[in-house]
Amino acid sequence: MEPQSRDNSPVGFSSPEKRVEKATATPYLRVAVLSLLSALGAAMLGFVVSFAEDQRKRQLDFVDAQLEHLYGPLFAEAAANANAWQALRAKMKLDRVYYFGGDQAPSVEQVNAWRRWMKNVFMPGNEKMASAIVNNAHLIRGQSLYPVF
Repeated sequence: MEPQSRDNSPVGFSSPEKRVEKATATPYLRVAVLSLLSALGAAMLGFVVSFAEDQRKRQLDFVDAQLEHLYGPLFAEAAANANAWQALRAKMKLDRVYYFGGDQAPSVEQVNAWRRWMKNVFMPGNEKMASAIVNNAHLIRGQSLYPVF
């Protein structure tokens, strides 16, 4: 006599009802697993996209702060100093690039004008540029500033 299982079918074989039950359970299980994997994949994709967007936003905020607090003021002061230099050259009627130097020595009037412009126009601009660099050093990429600053 053959050994019998609980459902009175021979061992190793299942009854037709069990086979139908397994066959109908398998698609539901597959659907559940696929749904779970889809949800997990969507969550992972959402995390990756959110992380990349956050990184991009931080980088844009950093560049915005660089422009607003460092490079913008530096550019404005450099442009103002360049305009002031052109105004000084026009006022003193200089036809050379450098104020001092060349083959002729400056007159006393030119030296006094240079000192006034340097004290009242150029140095305040230079100090503002140095201050912008020192006060916003955290916006400069790199490990250190030159010791002059």
